[in-house]
Amino acid sequence: MDKRELVQVLDDWNSWNHTIPYGIIRSDYLRRISDNIHQNRIVVLTGARRSGKSYILRQLMNHLVKEKKLQKNEIMMINLEDPRLSNLTTTILDEIFEAYVANQKPKNKPLLLLDEIQEIKDWEKWVLMMTELEKADIVVTGSNSKLLSQELSTLLTGRHIQITVYPFSFVEYLNLLNINPAIEADSALDGYIQYGGFPTIIKATNKEEMLIQYASDILSKDLVMRYRVRKTQEIRNLMNYYLSNPACMITYTSLKKYLQMSVDTIIKFSEYLQSAYLVFFVKRYSEHVKEQEKSPKKVYAIDTGLSQAVGFHNSANLGRMVENVVFLALKKLEELIPVSLYYWKDDRNREVDFVLVKNYRIQHVIQVCENVRQPKALEREIKSLLSCLQKNDLQKGIIVTRNHAEEKQIEDKLIQFVPAYLFLQDPMKFIKEY
Repeated sequence: MDKRELVQVLDDWNSWNHTIPYGIIRSDYLRRISDNIHQNRIVVLTGARRSGKSYILRQLMNHLVKEKKLQKNEIMMINLEDPRLSNLTTTILDEIFEAYVANQKPKNKPLLLLDEIQEIKDWEKWVLMMTELEKADIVVTGSNSKLLSQELSTLLTGRHIQITVYPFSFVEYLNLLNINPAIEADSALDGYIQYGGFPTIIKATNKEEMLIQYASDILSKDLVMRYRVRKTQEIRNLMNYYLSNPACMITYTSLKKYLQMSVDTIIKFSEYLQSAYLVFFVKRYSEHVKEQEKSPKKVYAIDTGLSQAVGFHNSANLGRMVENVVFLALKKLEELIPVSLYYWKDDRNREVDFVLVKNYRIQHVIQVCENVRQPKALEREIKSLLSCLQKNDLQKGIIVTRNHAEEKQIEDKLIQFVPAYLFLQDPMKFIKEY
């Protein structure tokens, strides 16, 4: 590809000569990225396809020019899935960089924004070389967690920071739709649960059709093609099962009987689905690693809209959908504060949906009970919560409800009932109150 063609491709992706749309500002991500660039450290954005990584890069360009006073020609962005690009090896990265420098002539060390970098074999060596020689600051994105393989982690130890990009949070969803959180958040939660937080879905008219296409794209581009999967129907069946059963316990042996697949295939395909950020698995908390590994896992979807569109559901699943959006809010905290997320169960099978663990000790206990008007279900959830609090010498626990708010002193423990529409707006607020 000659330099003139490369310059045309680069011009299309950058704001050197024209304005490019950058969508709804995601300030939390911009802050975290801005804090880590220009530190001789590679910033790696990962997350599900369509979760907004490319637009965050566009927003970063705009932010750095307006707020940090960088010159437009000191920033270069390229999407490496652009079909006009060929020879997807590190050679193309050299050619792109040379074409950019010759055309734009940046006076200072430039910032390179390399979108969907996993398309380039051995990209990590090129990025490390550019960083160590101080030729550029670099932000990369990828739609597959295999981007940070063991080899990459070893190569870039101490030289990179990973930031996971999720679909819109409930707060971002409210902001996009100009919904007053103090007045309309409760009713807005229904729409958020039904259609999820993928940025382009929220205002779309054909939401379900687009969500089904999203799932198909992730399956074909990030799984079937990348891993050369031949059993395409089997991996699709497993994906549909997981998306149909969010917040449920799974074991590979039980899935073997249900899906008529070998355990080895289920394990392999589950890892693929998780690597593409379609699903997450939460382990049972135990002080014994062997018990953690042997216990069933709980599965959650990247997005309740995707789960609703692709999976098979009925109205009785609302409680599990509420639990899934609470999970997503808590999952993000793992990168922000030093905690790990588990579920908890005692020897009498009393279960707590989420515990946050720090320094091998449970710090926070969170139960989800969507409908507190069912006395037997509520009693079961409270007993499980109390058991966890007592065994871990904690004084307070949270029960996230659909819309019930209350504080109760039960035995010697304080139970705080928090409506989901409040908890999702600021989970840190309620955790800090411990």
